[in-house]
Amino acid sequence: MDFDGDGKTDVISGSYTPGDLYLFRRADDGKSFLEGTIIKDRKGRAVNVGSASAAFAFDWDNDGDLDLIVGNIEAEVYLVPNEGSRTEPKFGERIELASGEGGDAGPTVADWDGDGVPDLLVGDGSGQVVLYRATGRDAKGRPKLAPPRVLVPGGGFEPRSAQEMKTNPHPGSRLKLCVADFNADGRPDLLVGDVLYATPEPAAPTPQEQADGRTPKQRYEDAMREYQEAIKSTFGGKLPGANGENAAQVKDAFEKARANEQVKAASAKLYRAQVAMNPSQTEYHGYVWVYLQKANDAKQAAGR
Repeated sequence: MDFDGDGKTDVISGSYTPGDLYLFRRADDGKSFLEGTIIKDRKGRAVNVGSASAAFAFDWDNDGDLDLIVGNIEAEVYLVPNEGSRTEPKFGERIELASGEGGDAGPTVADWDGDGVPDLLVGDGSGQVVLYRATGRDAKGRPKLAPPRVLVPGGGFEPRSAQEMKTNPHPGSRLKLCVADFNADGRPDLLVGDVLYATPEPAAPTPQEQADGRTPKQRYEDAMREYQEAIKSTFGGKLPGANGENAAQVKDAFEKARANEQVKAASAKLYRAQVAMNPSQTEYHGYVWVYLQKANDAKQAAGR
């Protein structure tokens, strides 16, 4: 959004810890962004409502400037009102808007029911999306929120298998939301980003693996050595870090090594051996889900 009213769109971001909010202003070239700066309140303090912050900028009180709607890891959502102007924001004390039980609140604001007053939608750590519908505005112009109603039921934190994903697909946890008319039918739809914990299906051993008589642990140890040797071969026979490189240099070296075809093959073999040795290990995925609003009356729409 255009955070400071200069005609250029910017980016704001929360952070995990300590939860400060960051502004990345658009550069004059219109393409790149300047280095991030911490968003501060009118007293010069970092705007912070807790860790795992997720921020959304919106004119909540209808006074022409952008306020901040911020969620945290405790499933709380706060309004941080802009007491300055559109071009010179000055943020005041936080005001609690909502509180849930799922952790990791990810709020967004949109007129979900088409009545002209913005509503609050919140994704959370349990995998659910909750709608706090606005029933009007108070004396300060702020939306008055009705009790929460679940639009998307939570999927929980438990890892699921590939088969479960096929038979019962639904989002994972730590949901972040975007409201848009995705299918251009005139009704707002819901896009949901998640973190999904999955358990891979162990691959059946190849005939060669069955014939060599090694245990899964032995195959994993051999695959690890092969992977390390492949990494070494790209750096003159030594693993990155053995020559006194700093952490950033080591990370950069490993990233470059992973582009090598020999390293890619060894890495795939290592992963296969790792899954065979520990089939209950967890994989991390991030999916985007689309929920199309189909009801004619958006106030009653389940958003499914």
